[in-house]
Amino acid sequence: MRQNKVFLWLSVNLLMAILFASLVFMEESQGGQAIMIDLTENGIRQDDILVIYISPSVENLKAEYDFLSSGSGNSWLYTELNSSKRSIMEFSPKSWGIYNLTLMIRSTENWSFTVGVYTTDPKWYSGFYKNVTSIPGGYYVEFFTIGIFPPGNHTLNILLYSYKTTQSVFDIQLPTSVNAIFFIIAAAFIVYLNAFFLSDSFFKNKTEGVSRKRWILSGLLIALSLYIIYQIYLFTTFTSPWSM
Repeated sequence: MRQNKVFLWLSVNLLMAILFASLVFMEESQGGQAIMIDLTENGIRQDDILVIYISPSVENLKAEYDFLSSGSGNSWLYTELNSSKRSIMEFSPKSWGIYNLTLMIRSTENWSFTVGVYTTDPKWYSGFYKNVTSIPGGYYVEFFTIGIFPPGNHTLNILLYSYKTTQSVFDIQLPTSVNAIFFIIAAAFIVYLNAFFLSDSFFKNKTEGVSRKRWILSGLLIALSLYIIYQIYLFTTFTSPWSM
């Protein structure tokens, strides 16, 4: 009886060992790996854009973020699977605090990635960057490159600190040269429509009179036009130059 119990115990442990070994083999054969990066010490400025270039482009790329500090932490996240034979992730924190970025990557070949930031103030990153390149509307600051990683499913976790930036009331950021053309054309067209409507109302008021409803409609039209121009300004100014 005792021998049977020993035999059963050995059989169960042998089965568990075989099962564990098979799971490890499956994980290694798939090339699965968790990669951790800590950017809490240096971090980036609030509203700057953290960018990760993955070379060559991967088969699948998903990204998400969690805000670990108090507040809403609403931010801007963008991914592109294949852009000039590389995959891209861009993240712009709109609140200061700690973020946890998670990238789920599936690749069919060896790959590496480069971490950098789009900014208008490269001097803020002096001391811990590799290269600085001038781009339309600002600069690209390269931090470092890591690799090579084998094919398979990988998870990249980035712990990021976003530093609060202070801006003067008179410090107005302008669109990039390419986006500025679109902004000027759209704003000029909206202003033209308003000017035409107001001038028509003005001359009609002198000859035959204009109702109160038309003047109220004119005021609402101006308010709506200003709001649309402001939204176009935000889109053309704070959209990544790589995304346009």
